[in-house]
Order: sequence, then C-alpha cells, then structure tokens
Amino acid sequence: MKNVLSVYFIAFLVTSLLMGCSIDVPLEKIYGTYRASYPFGNETLTLNRDGSFVQQIVIRDQPPVTVHGKWDYYSSQGSRVNFDGLVTAVDAFGHLKENWQKLQPGIASLDVEMHWFRIIMETAATYPFVKQ
Repeated sequence: MKNVLSVYFIAFLVTSLLMGCSIDVPLEKIYGTYRASYPFGNETLTLNRDGSFVQQIVIRDQPPVTVHGKWDYYSSQGSRVNFDGLVTAVDAFGHLKENWQKLQPGIASLDVEMHWFRIIMETAATYPFVKQ
C-alpha cells in the first residue's frame, strides 16, 4: 500500500512541476505591468497591446525617468520580448549603471518564463521583472 501511495505522490509532484514551470508563455499572457525592485529603487514596465511600452525607473535621491518605446514578442526558441528604446538601469552584477538615465540606441531582448504560475521577465537577472 505504501508503494502505491508513493507512486501517486511522485506522479502528483511531477504533474505539479510541469504545470507550475513552463518555458513558453503565450502572447495573451505577456501584456500587462511588470515590476523589478532594487535595493536602490524600482522599475515598472508596462507592455501595451498595441506594441508600445512605458518604462518608469525610480532611483532613490534621483529624479524618476519615464521612457516610451516599442516591443514585440518571439516564441520560436523560448519566449522573448524585444524592446526598442528600453533604458537599462542595472548592470550584469546587479549594480546601478553609471549614466543609466541615457537612452542607448539598439534592441534589448529579455526572456519571459512562467514560474509557479507567475510570469517573470529577465529570469537570470539579479532583479527580474515580475508581472503584477
């Protein structure tokens, strides 16, 4: 009897893991507002259905920065959102970048994944964006 219960419990765990963690996120779930919190401030990123986005960065003791740009979605090799006009305030080590307020021309591409029923963008970053 204990072996049968163990098999059912393992099957339940595997099913829960597969349902809770998914790499591909459907486009319909991408739209909305994401937030990243830093020790020195926070960032809000709103993806609109028309392909535009609004980004607001608030850093302690500095004036907030709001930018507007365009975004699109790709899911051929994992879910990715590409941004044209995104400001990157944090470096690869989780520190505030010097001159972060300046818009750098180019495209930024961020991965999007579902983790335990939460949608997270830039999952490998020290401070990822979590959908609100």
